[in-house]
Amino acid sequence: MEEIELVNIALFPIPKLVAFPHSVVPLHVFEPRYRKMIEDCLEQNLRIGVSHINKTLKVVEKKPSLEEALRSNQSTYEAQEIFSAGFCELKETTPDGRLLVDIKMKGRFQRRERIQEVPYQVYQCVPYNDLRDPAPSSETLRDQIDHFLLDLAKSQSDKSLQEFVLSTAWMGLSLQEYSFCLFELLQFDPDLAQEILECRSVEERLSLASKILNLSSKPSPS
Repeated sequence: MEEIELVNIALFPIPKLVAFPHSVVPLHVFEPRYRKMIEDCLEQNLRIGVSHINKTLKVVEKKPSLEEALRSNQSTYEAQEIFSAGFCELKETTPDGRLLVDIKMKGRFQRRERIQEVPYQVYQCVPYNDLRDPAPSSETLRDQIDHFLLDLAKSQSDKSLQEFVLSTAWMGLSLQEYSFCLFELLQFDPDLAQEILECRSVEERLSLASKILNLSSKPSPS
């Protein structure tokens, strides 16, 4: 049997936030448990998973002041089973102790056994990789989506979007990179974005994107 690679990952569930591989997620961290998480992950070189939520476990109804939020933890959530994770870079520590960080998403993972509950959750996870290489039809789907983006840029007189889609950086992405980076450019409902994140092939992600763009209202570029 093939040996399964287990990876310990600290989870940061955030409602409505679906992160994709190859993206950089900036976070403003103020709750005590998550400040502790950032500090530990930096010290231990531990990955952080940023995830849309599956459900709410504990609700804090009153919106706290910043001073209160710095002293106490807020609502508690259960993370989705599939999420992106990467290593943390500390950008700034404010005088009152808040942390400004970037999480550079390196890949997708699936949570398995929980090995720590407090002050923050840590799970044993396994990589969640594509099951097959990109199909030849993926290139056609990519061309169709890029034409949609260029038409959208033209209709909205958005020169920056047009220049971005025609840029060497965008055109030079591999099919796999493109199939993830596309969803940083287009904003979808978080539950739909989670469905896309869980797709197991380039063709599946691009086919779903193409279907959405053709059959529903056009999302706006971020």
